[in-house]
Amino acid sequence: MADEYGLLPTGFVPKTLAVVKEEIERDLRAALGNGINLLPEAVYGQIVGITSERESSVWEIAEDVYHSQYPDTADGISLDGVASYSGIKRLKATKSKQEGLFLFGTEGTTIPKGTIVSVEDNPDAKFQTLNEVILAAGVNAIQKLTFSSVPASGNFKLRYMGETTTPLLFSASNDDIKNALNVLILLSGILMAGDYSAGKYAEFAGDDGKQPQDLLEVVDNTLKNAGMVDVVVTVETTTPGVAQGTVDAEAFETGPTIAQAFTLNSIVTPVAGLNRIINKSDANVGRNVETDAELRIRRELTIQRAGAGTIEAIYARLVELEDVEAAIVFENDAQEEIDGRPPKCFECVVLGGDDDVIARAIWEAKDAGIKPFGSVPITIVDSQGFTRYIRFSRPTVKRLYLILDVDRLPSGFPDNGVALLKLAATTHVNDLGIGTDVLVYPKLMSAFAGIPGIEDLGIRIGLTSPPTTDDNIPMAANEISSLDSTDITVNLI
Repeated sequence: MADEYGLLPTGFVPKTLAVVKEEIERDLRAALGNGINLLPEAVYGQIVGITSERESSVWEIAEDVYHSQYPDTADGISLDGVASYSGIKRLKATKSKQEGLFLFGTEGTTIPKGTIVSVEDNPDAKFQTLNEVILAAGVNAIQKLTFSSVPASGNFKLRYMGETTTPLLFSASNDDIKNALNVLILLSGILMAGDYSAGKYAEFAGDDGKQPQDLLEVVDNTLKNAGMVDVVVTVETTTPGVAQGTVDAEAFETGPTIAQAFTLNSIVTPVAGLNRIINKSDANVGRNVETDAELRIRRELTIQRAGAGTIEAIYARLVELEDVEAAIVFENDAQEEIDGRPPKCFECVVLGGDDDVIARAIWEAKDAGIKPFGSVPITIVDSQGFTRYIRFSRPTVKRLYLILDVDRLPSGFPDNGVALLKLAATTHVNDLGIGTDVLVYPKLMSAFAGIPGIEDLGIRIGLTSPPTTDDNIPMAANEISSLDSTDITVNLI
């Protein structure tokens, strides 16, 4: 019996409560005789029940200790310890960060560090500024539309951050153009001046003023002059917008605090002279502490970190670096050039992270005599004091545009449904790794499955605005997709 339990060649086998109880009863009968009353309600029966439960608990603890030594069965702090043997640490919870929050108000106003702001309609999504800012005067952005000749027929449209105006006639006045632009969701203070001969000027004033602005685009241009020659329209910035103040902000709590573009606009901490705030891009979303399951998976992927000279070892080093979001390692072990890579080399394509830290990691993991290839050259000094030349590449970020045509049910579509749609789309696309195609059906479409009140959903996606098809977006091996909420248009039907 003793050899059936405990630490055996096949693993740890604990005694169950039933086995412990049976053994105690057998020992009592051997010591006190078979006539001893061991019924549950008897005194000895009660003692057997209490003792056997406590002893079986000790066996369970011993089994937990045994399993805590192995990554597949350890959990919590024990898993942290096991993972540390491979040089892997659990990823800590991080806070969402908003870069470049625009501040508006009275010139000379001091905005203290720690000023609290929040997302509209979600007061729990709070951020605090990370440094002090003194508001400057600010300058309105001005853009010039130059016409190759005076138009006599046709029309054109203007597009701003994915939104397009209605068609503008060849004879459209400054007021016509101004009004067409100001009905766009993201514009309200455009002023127009000039003429078709010398050029028209769009000044971003009012709530659009005192900040850098994306360039207006001319689309669907059918303008022709009196001689029926196409009129080419170009747009250039003549006066760059200068912000009154910008500041980075950080969420109060760790985890995924969401702040989509143009939603972080509520001032929680009143500051005399601070009138308005705008976030023109989505906040970088934080994360919760890495779960046991996630840590086990990451450990498996990076188990070869202690090695060197292999593709897996180099990859493992890279993905563990701080702020590295994604990485992929290519190898050309042939004697001729393949895909632009010289013979006998490898190329690391890395998204995020510090250049010097990445180069150091590559140097420490690469095989001797094998050159790293790439478009980013970095010089480091090794432990012997020799200068080493390391190269790697950055992925080409492919900016996507998305239009969602939402046919809603009579009831059930939430008030924040548009925000939920944008969040689902950006989360799905931006979580795709380097070289991963954007698959519309069923992958992207399934991202919206949890949003109620949708009867039908049409998708148009592409690399130019506005997108016109629902075709998949292929990514080359060194490309990665990117989608911002400002590049998503939601049409509610």
